Amino acid sequence: MTFSLDQILDYVPDAAALDSPAIQTLMSQGNFINEASALAVVSCGGTLSSTYLPEDETITSTSSNVGLNTIRNMQKLWGVTSDNVTGISLISKDSRDFTANDVVFLLNFLNAIKNKRILVTAGTYIGPLFAEAANRYVLGEKTIGFTGSRLPAAIVNNDVDANIFGTLAAINMYDGIRTGRDPFVFFHFHGEIFKADRLTKIDLHPKAKYPTAVAGAIERTLVRKTDL
Repeated sequence: MTFSLDQILDYVPDAAALDSPAIQTLMSQGNFINEASALAVVSCGGTLSSTYLPEDETITSTSSNVGLNTIRNMQKLWGVTSDNVTGISLISKDSRDFTANDVVFLLNFLNAIKNKRILVTAGTYIGPLFAEAANRYVLGEKTIGFTGSRLPAAIVNNDVDANIFGTLAAINMYDGIRTGRDPFVFFHFHGEIFKADRLTKIDLHPKAKYPTAVAGAIERTLVRKTDL
């Protein structure tokens, strides 16, 4: 990842973003519901949506919308209807490989959809920048919560469920108490809620591959830029 928000300072929402063939294909594949009342779960790759191969300790991004599947599994478990939840796998790649065009692609989608509650899953390398970009450039009365994970869902004792459920609870809470016409954007991780411009990523061991995968992921963490 070799870019910053300075590269998209002139960003203007594309009113016709949903008409692009790429977006139309993705929306049709997931039967995306573009309605204000539906919670939209947007997958943007990263560790949370990755597979883990213990044989060689590799983590590979997939197009699976783990966030949506997690919420629907919870709904089935507790007998809750899933009619008000929809999802789309927008971008599938390692968050260290993202470009400014990927950020613009996400911003266009978030601005174009009618959904007022949005949960975005992304890699922790790009998630903080995504959240800050959305805080600057997304318009309308939307509540947007970003989250990721240290470990893939396939690894025992992963943090996926806790991060997804915590973000979902925060979205519904803020959507219920928010006032004004501006969007509210935040990043939730391990039980903490961060302002969209108060988070960054550090890599304590950039040369490590994935020493036993679990240890490698734990050593990569999120830190506050400043106090809230």
